[in-house]
Amino acid sequence: MPTTCGFVWGPGPALAYAPAIALLSGGLAWRGRFIPAMVLLIAAGVLKVGIARLAWPFVLFAVASLGWAAAARSSP
Repeated sequence: MPTTCGFVWGPGPALAYAPAIALLSGGLAWRGRFIPAMVLLIAAGVLKVGIARLAWPFVLFAVASLGWAAAARSSP
């Protein structure tokens, strides 16, 4: 990935990305916010590799999971 939104995706951001996402989603899960933690993991995976390089079952799973999470957040 040569450039992403104006910055170079070098070894530094690549090595920091996975631990940062794991720490953030782990913190959310630790607080009992499992749906936002799952949404963060799915969105981070899609953002990292892009939709073009993902297998179509994962894309369907990601879209369905994000929709399920959004519906769960909007219900009373």
